[in-house]
Amino acid sequence: MLQNIRTYFFNQSLQNLRKEPRSKQQPLSFDKAQDIGILFDATDLTTRQIVLEYADHLRDSGKRVKRLGFFDSKLEDPNFTFKYFNRKNLDWAMRPVGERIKEFTQLSFDWLFILTTETKSYFEYIAAASNASLRVEPCHRKYILLRHHD
Repeated sequence: MLQNIRTYFFNQSLQNLRKEPRSKQQPLSFDKAQDIGILFDATDLTTRQIVLEYADHLRDSGKRVKRLGFFDSKLEDPNFTFKYFNRKNLDWAMRPVGERIKEFTQLSFDWLFILTTETKSYFEYIAAASNASLRVEPCHRKYILLRHHD
């Protein structure tokens, strides 16, 4: 029953976020995009290394890249080269909260990549709160979803 209540309030908050006006910019082609956001699951070392290498590749090609990782734990580690959040940053309804999340969602990205193999509610929430012109999100295991929010 508690999970049903959490889910209800999470979904209500998500719907409200999706109704709010976001970026007024028209989406750019990837070649023209300059500001890239990457939201990713940083729990697995191999996955984390692949994402960080991709971010470096984007930077080397002249793009400005901001990353926000998620660790599926409650441990804190100040030694990472990227900003992150973890289970401590999920409120009672599993909504992401905290200064790092607020900063990330206030940035204006041309493209926001959610790099994960499956849909996670906290990533979906951050994507909905984002000022990105275009979001690239997992939709199903074999597909990605390009979403432009008006």
